[in-house]
Amino acid sequence: MAVIISVLAAIAYPRYASAVTRARLDAAARRVVIDLRFTQQRARTKSAAQRLRFVAGSSQYVIEQSEGDDTWSAISNIDRAIASYRVDLSEPPYEVHVQYSVLEDVIFEFNGFGDPAANASIAIFAGADQRVIKLDAATGGISVTRGAHVISDPEVVPLPE
Repeated sequence: MAVIISVLAAIAYPRYASAVTRARLDAAARRVVIDLRFTQQRARTKSAAQRLRFVAGSSQYVIEQSEGDDTWSAISNIDRAIASYRVDLSEPPYEVHVQYSVLEDVIFEFNGFGDPAANASIAIFAGADQRVIKLDAATGGISVTRGAHVISDPEVVPLPE
């Protein structure tokens, strides 16, 4: 009986681990999309440029507001007013990594009308799985791609591959 349970466990564990990895990756992608929408809405309501900036060389991003003259400051965390709004995707519950440029930050910027300043994309990954989050400056649409499958923001049409 113990042998049968051991064999079944050995067969099931890789599938379970893969499912957990995909769930973490999907949760991280959803978090980034939600924070992009939050940043865009904040730009509209404040009538001031806002941006979500992935910090070079890390799996962290911060949401910042324009102070004018190309000066930016981090906004306060919604939950803890004394801390800046910073998310580290390498920490639980996400435990994923960002495909980043070592030399420069990846920036998703919105003007005071909530319109994207430029196209932007970032890839997040865990193990062999990956999600690519894209912002289309022409439509304002955000999409998340995973292989041939596209998970898109319900308000927009998915970006063409």
